[in-house]
Amino acid sequence: MPRDEATSGARDWADHARQIPWPFFWHVSSHIWVFIDYNHPYMDANCDNQTAKRKARPVPLPIRRALRDVADDLVVWRKLRGLTQAQIADRAGVSTKTVERLEGADGGITLENSLRVLRALGLLDTIPRALDPYESAVGRLRSDEQLPQRVRPRNITGADG
Repeated sequence: MPRDEATSGARDWADHARQIPWPFFWHVSSHIWVFIDYNHPYMDANCDNQTAKRKARPVPLPIRRALRDVADDLVVWRKLRGLTQAQIADRAGVSTKTVERLEGADGGITLENSLRVLRALGLLDTIPRALDPYESAVGRLRSDEQLPQRVRPRNITGADG
């Protein structure tokens, strides 16, 4: 493409921009500025397309301990079954990286992927039994009560409000 044709396209755009009334530019630019100003804390300065970035929340210590315990147990179950991480990943339909992260207690694994790995290990049926409310002492004590349709927050401070 000759240089004159390339620059003529830029001139055409500049001529078109001059024909648009100034209040239109002011209106659009003010909306863009408000959007950027409002969303600035959520925007990643290093990203060209300014995608929103979630702030990482610290993981509470009891959660980290539980993640480590579950991860250690999954490693033991996998080894008892004589399976590699790649075999578990293939049977579960997840990536090997997902199994590595699950066994490494990295967190951030979806519940679905966790259940897929448990199924591949033959442990899927233990989770619903472990979470059954009527298997606990509180569940057995309250088993004769009618469950409410809706649960409202209790006033634990004792102040009316």
